[in-house]
Amino acid sequence: MRIFRTTQPAFQPVPFEEIKFDPTQRDGVVRILIGLQSVYGNESLWLQIQQLLENHFQQFGDQGFGRPGMSAWTIPVLALIKHSLRCNYDLLLTLAN
Repeated sequence: MRIFRTTQPAFQPVPFEEIKFDPTQRDGVVRILIGLQSVYGNESLWLQIQQLLENHFQQFGDQGFGRPGMSAWTIPVLALIKHSLRCNYDLLLTLAN
């Protein structure tokens, strides 16, 4: 079973919903993160997304897919950034790190 939100503050010292982004910045990543921040803060919308992800993960069963320690929130975030920026996996890895 995937973890949907991490509860370990050592890995996320500042809660995502409290990070301040500069809305005047023209970088695509900032706009994406501002949108994700609104989704993350909307409990009913997040629960709908969580249900969709759970349904998707159940299709595959427990076949050992995934990455240990990666939360289910990380998957749509990375997918959205990769798709929006049309970047390759090397750049995505750099952005994720």
